[in-house]
Amino acid sequence: MVQKQLNLMGRLMTWADTAAFFYSNIVECFDTVAETWATVARLNNPRGYFKACVIEGKIFAVGGHVSKNTIEEYDPAVNSWKVVETMDGKDIQIWASIALNVSL
Repeated sequence: MVQKQLNLMGRLMTWADTAAFFYSNIVECFDTVAETWATVARLNNPRGYFKACVIEGKIFAVGGHVSKNTIEEYDPAVNSWKVVETMDGKDIQIWASIALNVSL
């Protein structure tokens, strides 16, 4: 379960001493109790400018640059990501919002 942690997922990165850039699939987790960083399982797809939310202890990464039509789910219990939805023909960009229709 995701608790007392800060997760840094994907990002825009640049090559040293160049103007070239790329989007990353790296995920790092900060444990707020131990005050330590750890690299965890990578996203299946590199992402930048995307949305994320936590539902029932799992992290969902939605859309963004490069992976515009996919939704991935991270399960911290097994430290793995899986694509849970591909929205063919859709382009989920940074101005997307996430709405839940669940009882919390």
